[in-house]
Amino acid sequence: ARLRLPATCYWWCSHVLLPLEVVPHLHSDQLEEFLRHELFHVRQHDYLWDRLAALGCRVVFFHPLAWLAYRHLRWERELACDYAVVRESSEARLRYAECLTNLARWLMARRTSSPGITFFSSESRLKVRFRSVLSEPSLYSPFRKDARAGFVCLLATGAVFLLLGLVL
Repeated sequence: ARLRLPATCYWWCSHVLLPLEVVPHLHSDQLEEFLRHELFHVRQHDYLWDRLAALGCRVVFFHPLAWLAYRHLRWERELACDYAVVRESSEARLRYAECLTNLARWLMARRTSSPGITFFSSESRLKVRFRSVLSEPSLYSPFRKDARAGFVCLLATGAVFLLLGLVL
């Protein structure tokens, strides 16, 4: 009842959560768009990856870059699921942007009530998501993809050595 936005939880037997109050404000096709977004989270096992990343942050709780990377990872997952919903056509972009607009309208109308469970999104992030849905995604060069993969490998290697040092 206190849920503010659609969300997905659990890994093994995933649940898609929808605020009861928002359902009457959405058309059936808009509800379908939100469910598609959440099902992309389920397909990619985002809840499991989020919990593993959170565990990693707790292991190196003292390092601010770990928390910054965790926050960035969560944000990128949201944008990736948004992109998966709208990648088929520009009409899909407009439909999903309309869904986000209706959600923002509902959030603004509800602003006077008590703050519920927010999970990851907020009104300002909703605005960024709205803009990114309407704009064309930028393609990364192969160099940037390789650089990111190398950085992830470097971080993973550092984490392994850090864990081995803590164990010893």
